[in-house]
Amino acid sequence: MNDHELDDLVRALPPVHASPGFQARVMRRAAEGRGPRRQRWVLAVAGGLVAVTAFVVPAVKMRQHERQRAELRAEVLALSAAAAELQAGVDPALVYVGGDDRVDIVVDPRKLAQAGRPVGAPSYRGEEL
Repeated sequence: MNDHELDDLVRALPPVHASPGFQARVMRRAAEGRGPRRQRWVLAVAGGLVAVTAFVVPAVKMRQHERQRAELRAEVLALSAAAAELQAGVDPALVYVGGDDRVDIVVDPRKLAQAGRPVGAPSYRGEEL
């Protein structure tokens, strides 16, 4: 359907006339201003909600972020204290050689040197590796 056909169909429609007093009712409502007041009230409430949301949501997120940072700081301090305790109980001269689920093998190079064995020559049950 093109524009000309549509125009022809619109012209073929019967004319519609307003009921008696329609114009007077519209003019009276316009003079009283009843319609836009309700709309203004709804717009004012909606704008207030948007403004509150714009300020509250970032504040809540910032508070959550600060709480998470405080929890992480406490966890880092606890881990640092635990690491310090572990390091205090470990002899730094010991060397971890290996092991499995049941045994860990550590060597104290100072004791090897005291026993007259060269520190750089590993052996296993008297055999050179």
